[in-house]
Amino acid sequence: DNGYKLPAPPDDPKTKVIIEDKKVTLYWAANAEYSVDPISGRKDFEGYKLYRTNPGSELSLNSDLTTQLKLIADFDSSHNRYFNNTGFGFIKLNTPVQFDGDTTKYWYKFDFINQLNGFQYVYSITAYDKGDSAQQLGSLESSILSNTQRIIVGTPANNNEDAEIGVYPNPYYGSAYWDGTGVKAEVLRKIYFFNLPSKCDI
Repeated sequence: DNGYKLPAPPDDPKTKVIIEDKKVTLYWAANAEYSVDPISGRKDFEGYKLYRTNPGSELSLNSDLTTQLKLIADFDSSHNRYFNNTGFGFIKLNTPVQFDGDTTKYWYKFDFINQLNGFQYVYSITAYDKGDSAQQLGSLESSILSNTQRIIVGTPANNNEDAEIGVYPNPYYGSAYWDGTGVKAEVLRKIYFFNLPSKCDI
């Protein structure tokens, strides 16, 4: 009857990741807030959810990201009858941020601090709506997998000739847990360098 139109969650938030020493910052745009549900014809955006895997989760035999991604934070519109009414004061910027070569305006920011250098994390941001009581539908959330960001935390390239170059883990132990076990051990062995210039020979 609806021409195969189905209820849909808000669009995936456009995301930008900045990596620093022991820190990952996620920026995202407000595009999801302008999504129009194809059934109700309304802008029914309600909030954002942030997810992250635990360090070392890729070493598990369970490779299903839908179970590895853990909810870290949930922010939703305030002053309405939906959900927690947290508001966006903690994450919304006063003015949007833009990056070189990117015309997107990023209105939101969340810092993941105390991340472990040399370890892999996966981050994801979703948007969800208010639901549709007329259609007896609960809140719909965008895909947790559609804008995942797979990050190895560490320092970016350093072109300062006086910067001290280092390596970790140091000392390196091939039997360490973070190098994996069993059939995955050989493909997971890693040694990381920091303060390398953007162009170099190792």
